[in-house]
Amino acid sequence: MGADTFARPAPPLLAAALAAALSAGALSGQSPDTLAAPSDTAVDARSENALPDPMSPRGAFVRAVLVPGWGHASIGSYARGAFYFAAETVAGVMLARTFRRLSIAKDAQSLEETRLEQALLSVGRPAEDIARLLDDDEAVMDARGLVETRQQQLEDWVALGVFLALLGGADAFVSAHLRDFPAPLTPESRLVPGPAGPVAELGVRVRVGPRRFRPGRR
Repeated sequence: MGADTFARPAPPLLAAALAAALSAGALSGQSPDTLAAPSDTAVDARSENALPDPMSPRGAFVRAVLVPGWGHASIGSYARGAFYFAAETVAGVMLARTFRRLSIAKDAQSLEETRLEQALLSVGRPAEDIARLLDDDEAVMDARGLVETRQQQLEDWVALGVFLALLGGADAFVSAHLRDFPAPLTPESRLVPGPAGPVAELGVRVRVGPRRFRPGRR
């Protein structure tokens, strides 16, 4: 009876489980190592998708001086960039208009002086008296005064344009420095249940760590 017990074949379920375990072990020995180091292609792909470095303060200053608003746009300060772009554009337009008006005033002065000089020569006045008579003529003096006024206006617009360019560059420089500073205090309020009813809670939120760089801001 005991011999019959040992000679009995294994149940089919146990045999199937044993065969599956042996086949799984063989396959695991043939599969590649999943913990292998990543390939150079994967490393290159991650490097290409990495976030660009933020714009430096010096780079923002140079861009703001070269092109109005460019330095501010490179650090994400679009409102300030639009302001400096508009201000410097207006200054440039007025500078061009004043330069044109100065050219017209100079032509009018030259025409008035030539007209009076020819009139004096036609009546026989000596050449040494012409310069004094030109200085005494009212029309010539008005033309010269207009030229001086236009020249002063041109100098003023040039000074304003240079001032705005340097101011925009300095503003972009400082804004780039302050870009990662903590945000200002943010007040918050909420209602919480209390023993006698809802109670108002007031608090402030303060950023502790540096601000994370976001894509699209350089």
